[in-house]
Amino acid sequence: MTAAERALADIETYVAACGVLGRARITLGQVRELSSAEDGIALSALDADASALTAAADVAEAAVSAERTAIDDLMRAWHGGSGSAATDFLERQCEAAAGLLAALASAGEVIAALRDKLVRLMDIGADASMRVAGR
Repeated sequence: MTAAERALADIETYVAACGVLGRARITLGQVRELSSAEDGIALSALDADASALTAAADVAEAAVSAERTAIDDLMRAWHGGSGSAATDFLERQCEAAAGLLAALASAGEVIAALRDKLVRLMDIGADASMRVAGR
């Protein structure tokens, strides 16, 4: 039995004793529900998602760079109205791709921050359980 499991068992005993004395403000079922609330949190899935988004952003960044190089080559090789129209079209596509790149990078950062915050909150919950059990 881990320290957190022992703390939960102590809290459950305390809640049950309060119930016997008619002083319960929380039920044993609520304690169990609250203590198992984080059981379904898959931090490894958040890590994998953040890594996948970061990798996708890296690929998108390479694609945008290659597209900009292609636009420069096209501008040097194709003059006139048709060349200008083609490069304008590709520039718009490049701007859209840059927007996607920014969104991918931002999403990866948000998921990584979410994971870090969940870890902190889980640690705070475990610490609180240990403090309550120590009383």
